[in-house]
Amino acid sequence: METIGDHHSQAEIFQNDSIAFGVYLEEFKTLLLSEEDKLIKLESRRKKIESDMMNIEEEIQKEKKNFINIMTGIISERQSILNSFVILKDVIESSQENEIVDELISKSKHVIQNMNTDSCLIEIENGEDKTNVIDIRESSENYYLNSMRKFLAEKEYNKKLTQDKTHI
Repeated sequence: METIGDHHSQAEIFQNDSIAFGVYLEEFKTLLLSEEDKLIKLESRRKKIESDMMNIEEEIQKEKKNFINIMTGIISERQSILNSFVILKDVIESSQENEIVDELISKSKHVIQNMNTDSCLIEIENGEDKTNVIDIRESSENYYLNSMRKFLAEKEYNKKLTQDKTHI
């Protein structure tokens, strides 16, 4: 049977257990609040990291656009340089052709002069004026030069026409 002392001691035990449980509840409540604070801080950090990541993504997109613009400029500049090389190549080829033409003109002028000298002799023998001989010489030189220019222009035109057909 239970005695009053036993009951008293049980009440004491219950009271002590209640106090201990109350202390435990307070500690648990404090622990929960602490964990809740940690969760709030973690959530705040997560949002900050998310915001930072969005800012970084925006910066990456800006840099990507800058890079694309720079690369477009570089490609355009490269194409311009390639075009310049093509033009330079054409100029060199044209220059080489001009040297050949100059040589032909020089030789033909010599032939024309010889022809004009013969014409001059013929004109003089016929008693005609020497100014006519000079006119004849200039006229024949101009005719030859114009013929040569026409020949080269046709050659260049045909060359470009052939190139255009191959590029199509």
